[in-house]
Amino acid sequence: HQHFVDRIVLTRGWLSGAFQVLLHSPDVAARIANIGDFVLYHSVLPPAVQTLACLIAARELDCNYAWDASVRRARLAGVDGALIEALEHGKPLTPLAGEHSVIFSFCRQLLRGNHHIAEDTYQAAIKQLGIAATVQLAVTVGYIAMMSLVANAFDVPPAGDDSKPAL
Repeated sequence: HQHFVDRIVLTRGWLSGAFQVLLHSPDVAARIANIGDFVLYHSVLPPAVQTLACLIAARELDCNYAWDASVRRARLAGVDGALIEALEHGKPLTPLAGEHSVIFSFCRQLLRGNHHIAEDTYQAAIKQLGIAATVQLAVTVGYIAMMSLVANAFDVPPAGDDSKPAL
């Protein structure tokens, strides 16, 4: 399965803990890596929107592994540190959300309750992002949710936390 490892490292620069787990099923790892490549590196979503979606999904699913990776990317994308801190500690987001309030509503509705988007939120997302980016927003949330669930299932620690090695 070395060619799968090489491909993942080529696109990401390293082999993360979640992919160390996924490589126990190399075909699955390769397919998930392809989706991740698109979601993380080729999306039409503005970087701040994309990383906020990742942060929201990671926090909603209590995944420290995905949260840690998303925080680094969000800071690089210029996401306000106060917004990141509010998400991390479950503080109210309304005063900080501003232009991203539709993104927060969309992501949280998808991850909570009945996992559907209210019509007004859907229409606001389409108006703000367009249909292609709204689809990609939903896919981004789904990808991070999937990776978070894998990381949580196998107790994958955040990068740099050597307290428990990945499988």
